[in-house]
Amino acid sequence: MIFHLERPRIDMRSLLDSVVSRSDGLTGGTVWTSLTSGRDYTIRQDGDYLYMDWVSIPTQIKEAAGFTRSELKKGSDGKWRGQAHARLPLHIHQKFGRICADCN
Repeated sequence: MIFHLERPRIDMRSLLDSVVSRSDGLTGGTVWTSLTSGRDYTIRQDGDYLYMDWVSIPTQIKEAAGFTRSELKKGSDGKWRGQAHARLPLHIHQKFGRICADCN
């Protein structure tokens, strides 16, 4: 099975600007669509923490237990910093006599 994946790119500046501008926060979880990648993410804010999950993940990746999740914390300087965790399946094949693991 071949998976064609691209590295997730999140337009964080747009995301965080939209979060900061909301007075009610994101406690119930909100779907946000990246204008850069076209991907949908659920976003949930809990105090100074922001949690994001990629929800429009392709079926092939989901069936292979793939995911991406991010957790950000708002610093005292007002900037959001955090980590992203991902599990994305790779395709392993033999090319020109060499074993390759890539996303193409």
